[in-house]
Amino acid sequence: MKILYAVFSYYPAVVYGGPTINVHNLSRHFLERGHEVTIYCTNYLDLINKMSNTTFEKREKGVRIIYFNSYRLFPVKKGRHGLITTPDLINKFDKDISSHDIIHIHGYRNFLAMMLSWKAMKFGIPYIIQARGSLVPLGGNVLLKKFFDFFYGKFMLKKANKVIALTNDEKNLYLRMGVKPDCIDVIPNGLDIESIYKKIKPGAFRKSLGISSYEKIILFVGRINKTKGVDLLVKAFAKASLDNTRLVIVGPDDGYLHFVKKIIKKIGIDRRKIIFTGPIYGDDKYSAYHDADVFVRSSYLEGMPMGVIEALICGTPVIITKQCGLTDIVDKKVGVVVEYDEKMLTVALKKIIENDSFRNYYIEKTKEISKNFDINNVVDRLEKLYFSL
Repeated sequence: MKILYAVFSYYPAVVYGGPTINVHNLSRHFLERGHEVTIYCTNYLDLINKMSNTTFEKREKGVRIIYFNSYRLFPVKKGRHGLITTPDLINKFDKDISSHDIIHIHGYRNFLAMMLSWKAMKFGIPYIIQARGSLVPLGGNVLLKKFFDFFYGKFMLKKANKVIALTNDEKNLYLRMGVKPDCIDVIPNGLDIESIYKKIKPGAFRKSLGISSYEKIILFVGRINKTKGVDLLVKAFAKASLDNTRLVIVGPDDGYLHFVKKIIKKIGIDRRKIIFTGPIYGDDKYSAYHDADVFVRSSYLEGMPMGVIEALICGTPVIITKQCGLTDIVDKKVGVVVEYDEKMLTVALKKIIENDSFRNYYIEKTKEISKNFDINNVVDRLEKLYFSL
C-alpha cells in the first residue's frame, strides 16, 4: 500500500513536538511492514527559520519526504506562524498525489490539510483527518479559524472517509462539528515502549542540573506557549510552598517565555527553585521523565499530549488539567486530574509531592496503563483501517 502522510512539520523540525514525532514513528513501522510511505510537510525548521528556499525531496531510511517551500501570507505576532501557504502543492504534484492509495492528514486548519483533502476528493483517494487537538478555535486569530470552519473545515471533515480522535473528548468535538458517529475512530498516539526503556539513564538528568537525590522534581516538558498553561503551573508552584522541591521547565520558547519570567519576578519566588533548561531531545528527555517525581501538563487546550504518555511509560505519575483529554486514563489511576484552576493545581501538587504513599501507588499503575499506547497496537489498528477504505 502507498501511504501519504501530511503533517505541518517533520524531522529535523522537532520543536513542533507531538505530531512530528508520531508521524515519524508511524512511518517507520509501516515501512517495516512492507508499505511505501511518503510524507508531505512544510520546510519550516522553527517559527522563524526555513530549511531551504525551495521545495525539495529527501529519503530517510526508506521514507520519502517532500519539504514544500512555504510562505507566511502576512506578518504575525511573535510565537505564531499565522497563515502559511505552500504554492507548489496547488498544481505541481497532482501526478504524485494521485499515485497513492490512502492519504492520512495530521492536522486540520492549515493549507496542507485543505489542499490534500480537496485533491483526495478530486482523484477519488480515501482520506483520513486526524485533527490532533486542533478542533477548538482557541489561540491565534479565532475569527479566522471560525471563518475556515464555516467555509471549508466542516465540509472537509464530513467528506473524509474517516476521522481519528485521540480521545473520547475529541470524538465529542468531531460530533459537534457534524461528523457522523460511524465515521469516527478513537485511536491514541503510539510510542515504541521497549525503545524508550532502553534510553533511560536513571539519575543522569538530576546530575546534569545539580539536583540532589533528596530534592523532589516537578517536571514540565513542552513548548512554552499560552495554551500549555506554564503560567498557571508557576503560580500554583509558588503558592504550594514545597520544601526541597524544584520546578523544572523543559522545552523551546514558543513566544511566551518572557511572560512566564515576568510572572516569576512579580511573584518574587526564589529563582533557584525554577529551572529553564531549553529543549531536550532523545535519551536525555526520557531520563528527565524518569528522574522526575511528578509530571505536570496544565494546558487549557490539548488533544493527547505526548509528554503525558511518555512520562507514564517512564514510570512517573502525572497531574493534568481536564482539557488535556486523558481524564479517563489518568484520574485516580496514575495521577490527578484538575480543572484549569490555580487553587486546584496547588492542592494536587502538595498531595503528590508531600504524600509518598499516593505517589508510589500511582507509580505502580503506570506500567499497566502505558501498554495502551504501544506503537505496535496502534499500527495494527491503523493498518486495518487503511485496508478497509
